[in-house]
Amino acid sequence: MINILIKIIKSKLKKNFSFLRYKKKLSSKIIRNVKIDEGTRIGPYVLIDGEAGSILIGKNCSINSFSWLGGGNSILSIGNDVRIGTGTVISCANHIFKDKNLLIRQQGLEKNSDITIEDDVWIGANSTILPGVKIQKGSVIGAGSVVTKDIESYVVAVGNPAKKIKER
Repeated sequence: MINILIKIIKSKLKKNFSFLRYKKKLSSKIIRNVKIDEGTRIGPYVLIDGEAGSILIGKNCSINSFSWLGGGNSILSIGNDVRIGTGTVISCANHIFKDKNLLIRQQGLEKNSDITIEDDVWIGANSTILPGVKIQKGSVIGAGSVVTKDIESYVVAVGNPAKKIKER
């Protein structure tokens, strides 16, 4: 009796919620100047673009769905065993906007805006890592945080801007 009810429920769900099934293969895109070591897992709909710079990703990392990593014209270096949560943005690019007589797009990007993420770091979902930042070994960045300055080793940092709230 229970098996029959389960079959009926499943058939109803399939008819009413068919939009939940993916019809296309989930894909990620990795382009220009990117090096990824062994054991790293990249989730669906991730974009990794070294652009005019480069991106180096260590061993056994995970980069979850809908994340974007951009090298701009600098170097994004990610160590080993780093966890990057869903929807995270890591960008080495920062527009120059000093000249009011020129459009922002005409002024180019700042140089030397490298980002370094050392080994064993966990970056929570929907976080943003801005240019010029270094996140040291063993740190945890809370979900939704905006990292604007360097983060020390083995600390938990949260907020906008991200600030240390405790040590691990």
